Amino acid sequence: MRKKIKKPVTRMEIGLLTGAIVIFLILMIYILTQCRIETIVITGNETYTQDEVEAVIREKCIDNTIFYTVAARWAKNDYKPFIEKSEVTFVGKNILKVEVHEKLRAGVIKQMSEYFYFDKDGVIREESTVRLSDVPLVTGLKMEDCVLDEKMTPREEGVFPIILKITQLILKYEIPVQEIQFNTLSDIRLKISDIQVKLGNSSELDAKIAEIPSILSALSGRKGVLNMENYTEEKKMITFQDNKTKSSKKTK
Repeated sequence: MRKKIKKPVTRMEIGLLTGAIVIFLILMIYILTQCRIETIVITGNETYTQDEVEAVIREKCIDNTIFYTVAARWAKNDYKPFIEKSEVTFVGKNILKVEVHEKLRAGVIKQMSEYFYFDKDGVIREESTVRLSDVPLVTGLKMEDCVLDEKMTPREEGVFPIILKITQLILKYEIPVQEIQFNTLSDIRLKISDIQVKLGNSSELDAKIAEIPSILSALSGRKGVLNMENYTEEKKMITFQDNKTKSSKKTK
Protein backbone atom coordinates (compact mmCIF):
# COMPACT_ATOMS: atom_id res chain seq x y z
CA MET A 1 0.00 0.00 0.00
CA ARG A 2 1.17 3.46 -0.80
CA LYS A 3 1.35 5.89 2.04
CA LYS A 4 -0.62 9.09 1.54
CA ILE A 5 1.85 11.96 1.52
CA LYS A 6 0.62 15.05 3.37
CA LYS A 7 0.81 18.16 1.33
CA PRO A 8 2.87 20.78 3.15
CA VAL A 9 1.09 23.97 4.21
CA THR A 10 2.12 26.77 1.95
CA ARG A 11 3.05 30.26 3.01
CA MET A 12 0.01 31.54 1.14
CA GLU A 13 -2.35 29.35 3.17
CA ILE A 14 -0.69 30.43 6.43
CA GLY A 15 -1.00 34.03 5.33
CA LEU A 16 -4.69 33.66 4.47
CA LEU A 17 -5.46 31.98 7.80
CA THR A 18 -3.52 34.64 9.71
CA GLY A 19 -5.31 37.36 7.78
CA ALA A 20 -8.72 35.82 8.52
CA ILE A 21 -7.90 35.63 12.25
CA VAL A 22 -6.72 39.24 12.29
CA ILE A 23 -9.86 40.43 10.47
CA PHE A 24 -12.03 38.42 12.87
CA LEU A 25 -10.27 39.93 15.92
CA ILE A 26 -10.58 43.46 14.50
CA LEU A 27 -14.28 42.86 13.80
CA MET A 28 -14.87 41.52 17.34
CA ILE A 29 -13.02 44.47 18.88
CA TYR A 30 -15.15 46.84 16.80
CA ILE A 31 -18.40 45.10 17.82
CA LEU A 32 -17.42 45.03 21.50
CA THR A 33 -16.32 48.67 21.64
CA GLN A 34 -18.55 50.42 19.10
CA CYS A 35 -21.91 48.61 19.31
CA ARG A 36 -23.07 49.49 22.80
CA ILE A 37 -26.80 50.05 23.22
CA GLU A 38 -27.51 53.78 23.27
CA THR A 39 -31.11 53.97 22.08
CA ILE A 40 -33.97 51.50 22.53
CA VAL A 41 -37.14 52.24 20.58
CA ILE A 42 -40.14 50.57 22.29
CA THR A 43 -43.34 49.93 20.30
CA GLY A 44 -46.55 48.03 21.04
CA ASN A 45 -46.68 49.09 24.71
CA GLU A 46 -50.11 50.25 25.83
CA THR A 47 -50.15 50.11 29.61
CA TYR A 48 -46.43 49.97 30.36
CA THR A 49 -44.49 53.16 29.71
CA GLN A 50 -41.40 53.44 27.50
CA ASP A 51 -39.25 54.06 30.58
CA GLU A 52 -40.61 51.01 32.45
CA VAL A 53 -39.91 48.60 29.60
CA GLU A 54 -36.53 50.12 28.75
CA ALA A 55 -35.37 49.99 32.37
CA VAL A 56 -36.07 46.25 32.60
CA ILE A 57 -34.40 45.57 29.23
CA ARG A 58 -31.25 47.42 30.24
CA GLU A 59 -31.17 45.58 33.55
CA LYS A 60 -31.31 42.16 31.90
CA CYS A 61 -29.75 42.54 28.47
CA ILE A 62 -26.24 42.26 27.08
CA ASP A 63 -25.07 45.84 26.46
CA ASN A 64 -24.41 45.21 22.79
CA THR A 65 -26.86 45.67 19.93
CA ILE A 66 -25.58 42.78 17.81
CA PHE A 67 -25.13 40.23 20.60
CA TYR A 68 -28.48 41.14 22.16
CA THR A 69 -30.33 40.87 18.83
CA VAL A 70 -28.91 37.37 18.29
CA ALA A 71 -29.52 36.25 21.89
CA ALA A 72 -33.11 37.55 21.84
CA ARG A 73 -34.05 35.01 19.15
CA TRP A 74 -33.71 32.19 21.68
CA ALA A 75 -34.08 33.92 25.03
CA LYS A 76 -37.42 34.38 26.78
CA ASN A 77 -37.89 38.12 27.10
CA ASP A 78 -40.16 38.23 30.15
CA TYR A 79 -39.69 41.93 30.77
CA LYS A 80 -42.95 42.50 32.64
CA PRO A 81 -45.69 40.17 33.98
CA PHE A 82 -48.20 41.24 31.34
CA ILE A 83 -45.83 41.23 28.37
CA GLU A 84 -46.43 37.99 26.49
CA LYS A 85 -43.52 38.24 24.06
CA SER A 86 -41.21 40.72 22.36
CA GLU A 87 -39.48 41.02 19.01
CA VAL A 88 -36.03 42.63 18.84
CA THR A 89 -34.78 44.26 15.64
CA PHE A 90 -31.29 45.61 14.95
CA VAL A 91 -31.72 49.15 13.57
CA GLY A 92 -28.21 50.53 13.76
CA LYS A 93 -24.96 49.86 15.56
CA ASN A 94 -26.25 51.70 18.64
CA ILE A 95 -30.02 51.42 18.15
CA LEU A 96 -32.45 48.59 18.90
CA LYS A 97 -36.17 48.36 18.24
CA VAL A 98 -38.20 46.24 20.67
CA GLU A 99 -41.82 45.51 19.82
CA VAL A 100 -43.73 44.17 22.83
CA HIS A 101 -47.01 42.27 22.86
CA GLU A 102 -48.99 42.80 26.05
CA LYS A 103 -51.26 40.20 27.63
CA LEU A 104 -54.81 41.01 28.63
CA ARG A 105 -55.34 41.96 32.25
CA ALA A 106 -58.62 40.25 33.07
CA GLY A 107 -59.25 42.56 36.02
CA VAL A 108 -57.91 44.20 39.13
CA ILE A 109 -58.90 44.00 42.77
CA LYS A 110 -58.03 46.45 45.52
CA GLN A 111 -56.84 45.69 49.02
CA MET A 112 -55.96 48.62 51.25
CA SER A 113 -54.12 51.04 48.94
CA GLU A 114 -52.70 48.36 46.60
CA TYR A 115 -54.06 47.16 43.26
CA PHE A 116 -53.60 43.51 42.28
CA TYR A 117 -53.87 42.73 38.56
CA PHE A 118 -54.76 39.17 37.60
CA ASP A 119 -54.79 37.14 34.40
CA LYS A 120 -57.48 34.99 32.80
CA ASP A 121 -56.79 32.14 35.24
CA GLY A 122 -57.13 34.32 38.32
CA VAL A 123 -53.38 34.37 39.03
CA ILE A 124 -52.14 37.66 40.45
CA ARG A 125 -49.32 38.81 38.19
CA GLU A 126 -48.72 42.36 39.24
CA GLU A 127 -49.02 44.54 42.34
CA SER A 128 -49.10 48.30 41.98
CA THR A 129 -50.21 51.54 43.60
CA VAL A 130 -51.35 52.70 40.14
CA ARG A 131 -54.92 52.12 38.96
CA LEU A 132 -55.08 51.58 35.19
CA SER A 133 -58.28 53.17 33.91
CA ASP A 134 -58.88 50.61 31.14
CA VAL A 135 -58.80 47.59 33.48
CA PRO A 136 -62.11 47.04 35.31
CA LEU A 137 -62.04 46.97 39.10
CA VAL A 138 -63.66 43.75 40.31
CA THR A 139 -65.52 44.00 43.61
CA GLY A 140 -67.57 41.60 45.69
CA LEU A 141 -65.20 38.62 45.46
CA LYS A 142 -64.78 37.11 48.91
CA MET A 143 -61.24 35.77 49.31
CA GLU A 144 -58.18 35.68 51.50
CA ASP A 145 -55.22 38.05 51.16
CA CYS A 146 -53.81 38.45 47.66
CA VAL A 147 -50.40 36.85 47.04
CA LEU A 148 -48.28 37.70 44.02
CA ASP A 149 -47.93 34.85 41.46
CA GLU A 150 -50.58 32.78 43.22
CA LYS A 151 -54.11 31.98 42.09
CA MET A 152 -56.92 33.65 43.96
CA THR A 153 -59.50 31.35 45.53
CA PRO A 154 -62.85 33.10 45.77
CA ARG A 155 -65.76 31.27 47.36
CA GLU A 156 -67.71 31.40 44.11
CA GLU A 157 -66.47 28.71 41.69
CA GLY A 158 -66.27 29.51 37.99
CA VAL A 159 -66.05 33.26 38.48
CA PHE A 160 -62.86 33.90 36.48
CA PRO A 161 -64.16 32.73 33.08
CA ILE A 162 -67.08 35.12 33.59
CA ILE A 163 -64.75 38.03 34.45
CA LEU A 164 -62.59 37.27 31.40
CA LYS A 165 -65.62 37.13 29.11
CA ILE A 166 -66.97 40.44 30.41
CA THR A 167 -63.55 42.10 30.04
CA GLN A 168 -63.18 40.85 26.46
CA LEU A 169 -66.68 42.07 25.57
CA ILE A 170 -66.31 45.54 27.05
CA LEU A 171 -63.02 45.91 25.17
CA LYS A 172 -64.66 44.70 21.97
CA TYR A 173 -67.50 47.19 22.25
CA GLU A 174 -65.30 49.93 23.77
CA ILE A 175 -67.50 50.39 26.83
CA PRO A 176 -65.88 52.52 29.58
CA VAL A 177 -66.65 50.19 32.50
CA GLN A 178 -65.03 51.27 35.76
CA GLU A 179 -66.21 48.39 37.91
CA ILE A 180 -67.56 44.84 37.71
CA GLN A 181 -69.58 44.05 40.82
CA PHE A 182 -70.22 40.47 41.91
CA ASN A 183 -72.88 40.57 44.59
CA THR A 184 -73.59 36.91 43.73
CA LEU A 185 -73.15 34.90 40.53
CA SER A 186 -76.78 35.67 39.76
CA ASP A 187 -76.37 39.40 40.50
CA ILE A 188 -73.59 40.81 38.33
CA ARG A 189 -73.44 44.56 37.78
CA LEU A 190 -71.37 47.04 35.81
CA LYS A 191 -70.58 50.58 36.86
CA ILE A 192 -70.31 52.95 33.92
CA SER A 193 -69.89 56.54 35.08
CA ASP A 194 -73.21 57.45 36.78
CA ILE A 195 -75.10 54.44 35.43
CA GLN A 196 -75.28 51.03 37.08
CA VAL A 197 -76.06 48.15 34.72
CA LYS A 198 -77.72 45.12 36.30
CA LEU A 199 -76.81 42.10 34.15
CA GLY A 200 -78.28 39.48 36.45
CA ASN A 201 -76.57 36.13 35.88
CA SER A 202 -73.97 35.27 33.24
CA SER A 203 -76.43 33.97 30.65
CA GLU A 204 -76.48 35.74 27.26
CA LEU A 205 -73.63 38.06 28.21
CA ASP A 206 -72.71 38.57 24.55
CA ALA A 207 -76.17 39.80 23.63
CA LYS A 208 -76.60 41.93 26.75
CA ILE A 209 -73.28 43.74 26.50
CA ALA A 210 -73.64 44.24 22.73
CA GLU A 211 -76.76 46.34 23.47
CA ILE A 212 -75.09 48.64 26.00
CA PRO A 213 -73.28 51.14 23.67
CA SER A 214 -76.45 52.22 21.87
CA ILE A 215 -78.36 52.47 25.17
CA LEU A 216 -75.62 54.59 26.77
CA SER A 217 -75.77 56.95 23.82
CA ALA A 218 -79.51 57.43 24.41
CA LEU A 219 -78.95 57.93 28.16
CA SER A 220 -76.14 60.46 27.81
CA GLY A 221 -75.91 62.75 30.84
CA ARG A 222 -78.40 60.79 32.94
CA LYS A 223 -77.93 58.90 36.19
CA GLY A 224 -79.66 55.73 37.25
CA VAL A 225 -80.00 51.95 37.05
CA LEU A 226 -80.21 50.09 33.74
CA ASN A 227 -81.87 46.74 34.37
CA MET A 228 -81.04 43.94 31.89
CA GLU A 229 -81.61 41.00 34.24
CA ASN A 230 -84.50 39.63 32.18
CA TYR A 231 -82.98 40.39 28.79
CA THR A 232 -82.85 37.62 26.19
CA GLU A 233 -82.44 37.79 22.42
CA GLU A 234 -86.09 36.76 22.10
CA LYS A 235 -87.48 39.05 24.84
CA LYS A 236 -85.45 42.24 24.89
CA MET A 237 -86.63 43.49 28.26
CA ILE A 238 -84.60 46.48 29.38
CA THR A 239 -85.72 49.12 31.88
CA PHE A 240 -84.06 52.28 33.19
CA GLN A 241 -84.72 53.84 36.58
CA ASP A 242 -83.69 57.46 36.68
CA ASN A 243 -82.17 58.57 39.96
CA LYS A 244 -83.89 61.94 39.74
CA THR A 245 -87.42 60.81 39.00
CA LYS A 246 -87.23 57.34 40.61
CA SER A 247 -89.46 56.19 37.79
CA SER A 248 -88.97 53.11 35.68
CA LYS A 249 -88.97 53.47 31.92
CA LYS A 250 -88.86 50.76 29.30
CA THR A 251 -86.06 51.46 26.84
CA LYS A 252 -86.77 48.65 24.42
